[in-house]
Amino acid sequence: MIVNCPHCAKTVQAEAAGFYRCPYCQQIFEVQSPDAAPPDAATEAAPPPSSGETAPADTALPPAVESVSREPLCERCHARPAQGLCRQCGQFVCSLCAPADESGQPVCLAHREAAPPPVEPTPLEMFTGLLSKPVRTMERLDPTSQKLGAPLLYAVSFAMFGILCSTLQQWWLQKSLLTWLMPLFNTQIPDLDLTSSNWELALTVLVSPFSAVVGVLFQALFMHFGLWMIRAGKSGLNATLKVVCYAQTGYVLSLIPIVGIFAASLYNLVLIIIGCAKIHRETYGRVILAYLLPSAICCCLAFAFLLIIFFLVGTVAGLGGLFGSTGGSPV
Repeated sequence: MIVNCPHCAKTVQAEAAGFYRCPYCQQIFEVQSPDAAPPDAATEAAPPPSSGETAPADTALPPAVESVSREPLCERCHARPAQGLCRQCGQFVCSLCAPADESGQPVCLAHREAAPPPVEPTPLEMFTGLLSKPVRTMERLDPTSQKLGAPLLYAVSFAMFGILCSTLQQWWLQKSLLTWLMPLFNTQIPDLDLTSSNWELALTVLVSPFSAVVGVLFQALFMHFGLWMIRAGKSGLNATLKVVCYAQTGYVLSLIPIVGIFAASLYNLVLIIIGCAKIHRETYGRVILAYLLPSAICCCLAFAFLLIIFFLVGTVAGLGGLFGSTGGSPV
């Protein structure tokens, strides 16, 4: 079967329908069966000679093309199955090497980096997008941007909101439990010290910005340390910090009574995993592993610390008992 390469327009020879690599431009293209191929197919068979014409005897046949797998691999990483064709160069690419652009079509990272940097969403667009379409919204973040002022302000605002909601819910639960449970035990309900509660609430408001900044920085360092352990984090610490900042959107769920703080923490973690996978171009499995590794190390260190404390306490108690039993008898 004589076909034309859709990339370089050279004439080549293919045995049957399938995927082939052009010997001229080294690009992979698909050859369809003549019966199934549409009239406007990219690779049309060369027209046969008319009945009155005969091909010259010394005309050499075009070179044969190399057949490739029915499911071609990504031509960028040569490791993962291709998910489509790059909109710029037409190569087979996977979703990690060629993330989808705003129109939903894959674009190679080389062409994406050569293009103008994407315009990041506004804080309002981030808020609404992370609540409705978190994956697509995280894909719009620019990993090369070094501007962290707006993300940090965004994170502090939502983290303070979560801290205040948590404090108010704790105060409300304390008052409700005292009101509901003490009559069951025929116990007089003590008067709540509203003055001290007001002072605690005011202190929480004053300290919450500092607590929010420390919490965000700790989360970013913790997550990036895990990414470093698995040799990930290609986009740098600033990209991880930006993801953690926008992941504080989950604290809006703190408005839910009783379980709000737990739901907010869980959604915060989900947004961090999605954002790190998209901005560092990693799989979700590797990002989850990057989160679990430091957690396991911290648990092991805490367990070892408790064992040391118990050992020291037991040793001191044993020495105290030994000295007490060998003490001099009274005269």
